[in-house]
Amino acid sequence: MLSKAGCIVFGVHGSDTAAAGIRQVWTGRDTATLVQQGTTKLAEVMKAPPETANNIGLSVDIGVSFGVAGMAKAIRVASVTMGRISLSRHEARAANPRLGVGSESGIILC
Repeated sequence: MLSKAGCIVFGVHGSDTAAAGIRQVWTGRDTATLVQQGTTKLAEVMKAPPETANNIGLSVDIGVSFGVAGMAKAIRVASVTMGRISLSRHEARAANPRLGVGSESGIILC
């Protein structure tokens, strides 16, 4: 279930990033994502100087991607370690699609 939440967070963050990219291409101006704008505003409310607030916003925007990716990888590693996923069977499925689609635990699929 946690992997599903990670997929949702990744999807929303990806949509936000894509929308900001499209706005930037359309207008020709630097455009911040909604995550960056919101975090920057929160840092300003907490009395951070504007440049520091912007750096905090950018760091959080970048960190969301790394955090969710790291969480998904950690869940997969823990599942392999606990024996919930058999790598030999899982990798065999990836190499030979006739064996079935997806993983035993559902961690790979969104």
